[in-house]
Amino acid sequence: MFFFFFFFWQTFPEALRLLLELLKSCPQDNLAFAVLSDIKRALSASNMELLWEHPWADWIDVFVKDRRAMSVTNNSSNSSLNHLGIASEPSPSSDHLQSPQQQQQQQQQQKEEMSSVQTVLDSIVQKMLFYDLGRKNGVIARNKGLVMEDDSFFLHMVHCLLDFLGTQPILAADKATDFVRNLYTLLRYIDKEIPFDAPVYQHFISVANLMVMQNNSNVRSSMRVCGLLDLRDDLVVQMLYTETPSGCADFLRSFSFELVADQPKFRDSHGTLFILRHFLKASQDRVLQGAIGRVLSTVFLPIDENRRAIAKVVEDPEFMLRLVNNPSSEEDFFAWFYASGPDATLKRTTIEARVEAKVLPLLAVQRRDQDKANLRRSKRQKLVRERQVRQSSVTNKLLGEVKTKGRARLAKLAALHQQHQEQLLAKRQERIRVGEEQWTLLQK
Repeated sequence: MFFFFFFFWQTFPEALRLLLELLKSCPQDNLAFAVLSDIKRALSASNMELLWEHPWADWIDVFVKDRRAMSVTNNSSNSSLNHLGIASEPSPSSDHLQSPQQQQQQQQQQKEEMSSVQTVLDSIVQKMLFYDLGRKNGVIARNKGLVMEDDSFFLHMVHCLLDFLGTQPILAADKATDFVRNLYTLLRYIDKEIPFDAPVYQHFISVANLMVMQNNSNVRSSMRVCGLLDLRDDLVVQMLYTETPSGCADFLRSFSFELVADQPKFRDSHGTLFILRHFLKASQDRVLQGAIGRVLSTVFLPIDENRRAIAKVVEDPEFMLRLVNNPSSEEDFFAWFYASGPDATLKRTTIEARVEAKVLPLLAVQRRDQDKANLRRSKRQKLVRERQVRQSSVTNKLLGEVKTKGRARLAKLAALHQQHQEQLLAKRQERIRVGEEQWTLLQK
């Protein structure tokens, strides 16, 4: 099927888009998987270069959404028919002819087929992104990012890329510099243009640390020179810029803060201040609060600059002394700090108020930045929708031309077939006539 359309249109992007349009309504996931696998195998360097000059990511996004909507519609229709007591059209494999075990196996098979379609789509995304990031003047480099209508699918694509880097973090020496520089461009675009998304930030921070550990000194130098490691540190701080510790609890538990504890940039960006705030705010989750307290006392406070910065905020020597000794007397610290007496309550509320007074202006700045990012996203999505409307008309025209050419070809083949039949009939009649004449001569 794929090569049929490729033969008609001679360009890979046109063939891909038409196939995705046709596969939207294909109810057979195994067929969709087979066609998409053929498409992935056809992703040569020249075809990917052509494809990057078109909004291929938007095409895949629309394809995924339309197939999902079709699946939901079909399930809803079947449920409605069953609710009304109307049986769906029987087939040789209808559920009423199957045992419960067979029905379960069939449902499992359908889930696996649906999952396989998503898997091959993700691998196509990975291959396309990896190709462009490895180019010196790729589309992402020229556009300073990747403009799409749906940020959620764009972020899913980034997750796919990071999944790939998580399994294969070692970069080829000849492409490492371009790849690192373009990866920085892509992630900086997310940081500036896309509203805060903690899962992507956390995923990238983890992958960046893995790349630092797995690659050689030349690649690590490229990561540092291109700004990728500075960006990682910026995103670590942004992960801490949440209203409540529950918003970044997984990150607080899993991240190795030893990587940034002695970095002046982290301290100047108020990262240490936010960790202190999360420690004070996590009083409802004593396990989390204890974990954050151990990070403060064992990772940050042994560094003089961090200790002075926190002491300047809280302005309470006893608090600092007990916090420094927190690992050996965690329960004693909590018993002292959360005592019910008026003096203890006043001390606690005063320290919390001082920390909040430092943090609230920073959160206000972050909210303004997020509002600006949302406004830019709205404008960007409007432009993308207008472009998609124009492209949709082009696609409809192409589909119409395919149908017209198909009908014309069928008509031509039918005419040739009719002509061939008439020729065969004429030859048959001629042979009969000649035979009759020879038979007549023989009788004479």
